[in-house]
Amino acid sequence: NTTFVSASDSGALAGAVVNWTGLTVPKQVGATAGTKTVTVTFKVASPIPAGVTSIANVAYKTGSTPPACPGNDPACVVTPTASNLSVTKALSGESITTDGIAQPGEELTYTITLRNEGGSATTGTIVNETVPAHTTFVGPVGTWSCAANAPAATACDALVNVPAQVGATPGVATVTFTVKVDDPLPDNVTSILNAVALDDGTPPDCAALPTAPGCAVVTTVNVRMTKTVASVVPTGAATYQVNYNIDVVNVGGSAATYTLTDTLGFPNGGVVFIGNGQVATTGGTLNPALPGGQFTPANGTIEQLSASNVNLAIGATHAYTVSVRVGVQPGSLVDGACTGAAG
Repeated sequence: NTTFVSASDSGALAGAVVNWTGLTVPKQVGATAGTKTVTVTFKVASPIPAGVTSIANVAYKTGSTPPACPGNDPACVVTPTASNLSVTKALSGESITTDGIAQPGEELTYTITLRNEGGSATTGTIVNETVPAHTTFVGPVGTWSCAANAPAATACDALVNVPAQVGATPGVATVTFTVKVDDPLPDNVTSILNAVALDDGTPPDCAALPTAPGCAVVTTVNVRMTKTVASVVPTGAATYQVNYNIDVVNVGGSAATYTLTDTLGFPNGGVVFIGNGQVATTGGTLNPALPGGQFTPANGTIEQLSASNVNLAIGATHAYTVSVRVGVQPGSLVDGACTGAAG
């Protein structure tokens, strides 16, 4: 892991050994030993290979047995290598469902792992984080420089000490970083991107390099439901068919499942249901417990319209129509006159 540069006193490199010949060493004078000093210069490889924790160099007299090095012999000099850090991060915790998918309102915890394959420990290595888009910072507060609820794009730093590699075992230190996904999550946000860097370095571009060691890319699940009155159709004297449209749309980055229910909330006085309600769908799956899609309408009753756990592909829309017939009894209505005021 070094290359020869130079040697004093006509020292010459032969293979991997520098040899000096014809050196004159003065005799001891009184209590002072005679000494002769030579120097040799080597250049350390750059980069130093991972796992190389020291550079060892030994001197010995020609024809003698070299002492063990590393060892305690004064002829052996061992110089530890500098720290050799790398960083990785991974999603390690979810507050709602542990499925590797980010849900609106869910807290995501990342574990950042610093690995030292060099011979020197580090003190105060700076870990650089940024609160990802569409999230806010949760913690741990105190470990990171940013405050609780810091918004997206806030820079957060933490200081971490990383031990040196010992033998074949790298030094390892970890720190966690937790954020909360926005709720509601905007449409078509398909993933939460989070990158980490060390000592104010440039973080990886997780959009271009989602599998980079310093990146954690978590796909989202984001299901939208809208319900509108499609029409109110007179069917006779004081009777009407009320038609609703319900759309279930996947605007996230992962396939989703849903179970669609509906609760009717007509006035309890002055309105009566006539016959069965009817549900139909385009793209979805009806509840098999509703023969022909028919159900008995009742105020305040939760009615399951779809099958359970219907699959919804990314970008897909399942449309449902719900129809109920009602009779209006004007004399029994509360606030029967429509003035435009609330209620």
